[in-house]
Amino acid sequence: VLGDDEERAVVSRLLDGWHFDAAAVPGIDVAWGHLQATSTSPWRFGVVLLDAAVAGVSDFARRLQGLPSPPGVVWLTPEHGPIAPDMPGMREQITRPIKASALFDAIMQAVVSATAPADTLKAPEWKQAPQVLVAEDHEINQMVVRDLLTSMGCQVEVVADGEAALQAVQA
Repeated sequence: VLGDDEERAVVSRLLDGWHFDAAAVPGIDVAWGHLQATSTSPWRFGVVLLDAAVAGVSDFARRLQGLPSPPGVVWLTPEHGPIAPDMPGMREQITRPIKASALFDAIMQAVVSATAPADTLKAPEWKQAPQVLVAEDHEINQMVVRDLLTSMGCQVEVVADGEAALQAVQA
């Protein structure tokens, strides 16, 4: 939910460039319709970007927490100063002007924290770190999987395709 048309267009282009399935909307009513339509779907929205300057957005954020699987919330805040740390459902916060790398990082963190609350994210205790080979051609997916598995204490090797995976196993 981004109130500014120009900013919404920029964020939409970034999300499209990252191949995210996203809907950038100007207001909370349209956003709520999207969320209700997908809340029980496997294609539900995992993250919601909220512009702290949009009227009624705090109440909207509270409503999000009542969904069966609430999405992670990334708050976009004014350039001069952060918002209060107790904003409803806040997982991540970006201060304007929005930078692509900060937005991407915030979305990834919100996805992880939306699937498991921060106090339950704990790396397993391994006797020996598992070695994991991941075959994935999409660079963003490679980064996410590598970071997630590394945070769980795994030794990770990422290759771009099945042929490279076979070569890595045979080496």
